[in-house]
Amino acid sequence: MWTYIDEQKDVLTNILNQEEKILSSLPDAFINKKEIIITASGSSLNAAMLVKTMLEKEIGCLIQVETPFQLRYYSPLLHLPHKHKLLIVLSQTGKSIGTLECLQIAKNNYIPTIAITADNKSPIAIQADTHINMPCGKEPVGPKTKGFTATVLTLHLMIMKLFQLSSQSIIKEYHQSINELPQNIQHAKKWCEEHNEWESKSNEYCWIWNQLSNCT
Repeated sequence: MWTYIDEQKDVLTNILNQEEKILSSLPDAFINKKEIIITASGSSLNAAMLVKTMLEKEIGCLIQVETPFQLRYYSPLLHLPHKHKLLIVLSQTGKSIGTLECLQIAKNNYIPTIAITADNKSPIAIQADTHINMPCGKEPVGPKTKGFTATVLTLHLMIMKLFQLSSQSIIKEYHQSINELPQNIQHAKKWCEEHNEWESKSNEYCWIWNQLSNCT
């Protein structure tokens, strides 16, 4: 996992440097939609919630974030056709079955779709109306690190472009934060090494949780 953590600086810098190319496929018809629906799960869902918090008030648009399961079976968002809606799906691998089903429901109801994935040949990339390729590479481990930060950055820049907001100051802030990543990672490692008692506490909590989970 540390390999992917350490790759973040290069990955994020590359996204910033290629912003125009990465977002060049966005159609003009998607500009200034009245309602954005984002569906994702796991770390991609956390990335979506973070971007929603950062941007919703600034763009003056309603941003709805749902899991694929919620969106398919309980939420009316995709089942009510509306020309001002836009569905954005997030999946680093581009293979989520639930997300694929959301894309089909949106298409059935004439809601345009954008997919952000790290694989432009994935099923989700092919199914969506527009695909944004996120150049972060594969990350075959459970906890996502470079995939999470790459999703936040790509989604943030994309929504700003959809609402025709200047990204110059944001890009400058991101560059500064990204340049500080290596030293922040080292500080975090050092803190963990100096507070290794947390490891034993974590194991205790895991044991308690397992016991509770086995209760009938």
